[in-house]
Amino acid sequence: MSGPTGFPFEEIHFTECRFAAPEWRGSELVVAARSLYLCGDHPLSDERRPRSGLLVFGDVARSTRTVYEYSGDPAAPFRPSYVVEDGGTHEDGGDLEEYRFGGVLEEPHAWIEWTIRARRFDLELGVI
Repeated sequence: MSGPTGFPFEEIHFTECRFAAPEWRGSELVVAARSLYLCGDHPLSDERRPRSGLLVFGDVARSTRTVYEYSGDPAAPFRPSYVVEDGGTHEDGGDLEEYRFGGVLEEPHAWIEWTIRARRFDLELGVI
């Protein structure tokens, strides 16, 4: 299935998720994601089957990623963390939602904790 799903953000399980680098498409921030688990009562939910697709955030004001790069050393699994902040095209205001999630960034290979302030979110399944 492809195209927008209307799937509620809060019913997506991200812990095992793998993310590609984010792409800006005008005022949208688009992130390719693999190993998403859809939970809850939505008709597309299937807690046993991982999905892939695009996370699409519209009218983004800000994207903030805290990056914990893997070191490859089991005794010290992470290098010192750093923050990557991108400003969007939308002004930050009360009409925005805050979307928080985490998972593994493919390049650089790192655990990330991500916060995006945007007006809207959609999930496009099966397009990657």
